[in-house]
Amino acid sequence: MATIPQAIEVLIKATGLPRAGVEYRARYLRNKGLLPKGKRGGGKSAAHLDANHLANLLVSLVASAEQTKAVEATKPLLKAKLAVVIGKENWPKRIINSLNSPFGSEDWLKWTFGKVVAKLIEMAKNDEGREVIDRYLVGLEASLVKEKPRVTLILKDRKQDKVKITTSKGGELKSGSFKIKPEKVWLHYGQKSKDVDDWDSEDLERSTQFEMKASIGRGIFASLAELLDGEEGPKTE
Repeated sequence: MATIPQAIEVLIKATGLPRAGVEYRARYLRNKGLLPKGKRGGGKSAAHLDANHLANLLVSLVASAEQTKAVEATKPLLKAKLAVVIGKENWPKRIINSLNSPFGSEDWLKWTFGKVVAKLIEMAKNDEGREVIDRYLVGLEASLVKEKPRVTLILKDRKQDKVKITTSKGGELKSGSFKIKPEKVWLHYGQKSKDVDDWDSEDLERSTQFEMKASIGRGIFASLAELLDGEEGPKTE
C-alpha cells in the first residue's frame, strides 16, 4: 500500500518538481484532511493512501505554481464539474464514448475532476487500462482564465483511422485510402464564465487568454498506480 513518502518520491521522479514543493503540498494537504494522518513511528503505523488520496496530491501539483496557494486551490478543483467540451465536430463524441467502457460508466462526464483522476490512476494498474490511457489521454493542465482557476483533461485518439474510398474515372473503379488525423479534445472542469469567448478559443494551446500554470503528462498515472498494487479501486457508481 502507498505511503505519503513513497508517493512524494514517485511524483518528484515523474515530474522533476523540487522536493520542497511536493513535500510542502503533502504536509498541508494532510493538515486539511485531504491526506490521511498516520501514527508516530512510521512502519505499519504509517498512513496509507488510496487512489483518491493520490489524486488529491497529484491535482495539488497543478493547482497553482505558488506553494502557499496550491493547497487552498486544490479542494475546489477536485470538486469541479465538467463545464465545457471543446473539439472539432464528431471527434469529442467519438473519443468520449470510447472511454465509457474503460471507465465502467456512461455517466463519467458527470463525475468530479478528482474522481476522474482517481479512476485514471486505478485504471493504470493493469495492461488494459494503461493501453486505454496511452491511446486517449494526453495529460492534465491547469490554467487561470481571468483569475478563475480551471483544470483540463486533454484527450486524443492516437490511433489513426484509415478510411477506404472508391473513385470512378472513365468508367473504371479505383480504390484507395487515406488516414484521418486525430484531433485533440479539451474537457474543461471549473466554473463556466459568462464570457463565452473564454471557452470557445479555436486554438487553446496558443491563446493569450490562458495563463498556463502547470502540465502533467499521462505517464504519471502508471507511476502512481504501481503504489496501489493489490488494492481495491475507487467506487465509480
